[in-house]
Parts: sequence; C-alpha cells; structure tokens
Amino acid sequence: MRTLRLAAGLAALVLAGLPALAAPASAAPETTVSLRVMTLNIFYGGDEIDLHTGSWCHRKAGCPETRAQVVEAIRASGADIVGLEEGEHSTTLIADALGWYASERTQVISRYPIIDPPGGDGRYAFIEIAPGEVVAIQNVHLPSNPYGPSRVRMGESRAEVLERERTLRLPVIQTYLETGLVPRFPTAILSTGLMLMAALSFFAGLILATVTQGRRELKALFYLQQGSRAGARWREPGR
Repeated sequence: MRTLRLAAGLAALVLAGLPALAAPASAAPETTVSLRVMTLNIFYGGDEIDLHTGSWCHRKAGCPETRAQVVEAIRASGADIVGLEEGEHSTTLIADALGWYASERTQVISRYPIIDPPGGDGRYAFIEIAPGEVVAIQNVHLPSNPYGPSRVRMGESRAEVLERERTLRLPVIQTYLETGLVPRFPTAILSTGLMLMAALSFFAGLILATVTQGRRELKALFYLQQGSRAGARWREPGR
C-alpha cells in the first residue's frame, strides 16, 4: 500500500486527474489530494478458508467470519481505494461492510463514488474524489504461477524472486496499460493441457470400468459353475 498524489502514476493502478468540464476564468490555486491505494488478494472471495482449521471451508455458504477479517484488514490499513484480487462474489459485500462503493466489473472498492464508464468495458473505472474531479484506476490480477512466497519457502533467494517478478509480471502490466488486454497465450497452453488430461482421464476411467465389469461377470460365472459341480456331486451317491 502506498500514498499517491494525483500527479503521480503507478504501473497497475493508473491515476490521472481530470479537470472539471467548465474551467473558471481565473486560475484557481493548485490543490492536491492524497489517496491511499491498496491491492489485496483475498483468495476466492475471502471466505473459502476456515480460520479455526487453517484449511478449506467445507460449509456450503462459506465462512463469513473469514471475510469479516478481510474487512477489518482493509479498515485498519487506512486505504481509500482497494483493488481486490479474486473478489469473486464478495466485492459488494466487503464494500457494504465498510460503507464504501463497489465496482463488480473491475473488483475495485472505494470510499469515494465509483463511475463505471460505458467505454471502459471493465478495463478501468473513475473514482470521483470531488464534484467534477475524478481519477482513473485499473485493477490487474497478475499471473499467479510461479508463486513468489512458495518459492521463498523452497529456498529461493530474495533476488531470484524479485527478478522473476520483473521478468514475468511487469511485462503483463505494461501490455495491459498499452492494450487493455492480458496476454492469453500461457492460459491457452494451460487450458489445452487440462483438456487433454481430462480426455485421457475419461477414456482411462472408461477402460477401467469395462475391465472391472468384465472381471465381476467372470467371477459370477465361476461361482455359478462351482455351485453346479457341487450339486452334481451331492446327488451322485443316491442314484
């Protein structure tokens, strides 16, 4: 989290002050507004982890007490604008708990009103910091793999992790700022691999089910044959 002034820019969160449509004849004294902007990954809506077990929440409705902790973390941060990652179904719920505004399309919440412009197509939104004055904000979920914290636990150095951030994630931000799109080629490769694995699993399961059914039928036939032979032997002494 960091404090931003309207004249400053940030890679993933782009802030640009827009003047009011009707400018006064005489130049007004220049004023600045400080905004505290935070990005926060809340992990699948913020209610998928059970805080009592530290594992997945198995309740059908999720674990709202975990999402409540997300709300408290945002409140304690003092942020004015938050770009949620993996907001899922909880973006508006979290904003309502804070008494804030929410943009479902961009997963941005703010203590200031949010304008979702028709031409933005969900790529950015306007934050109205004062009547006639807005800042533009974009929210980007960067590639999650390879995951930096996991690499640290695996023994990678801080320098190695930061270098991967620069080479893997910063280019994604740059492309998004220039085109409004996130490169999909790695996603396409992953999706294709998952589809192939699903097809292989289906056919493997079909073959195993056929083999299992055949073995059951052979076993039943064997038992029937054994029963017929035992009956024949039992009747033989009384002929």
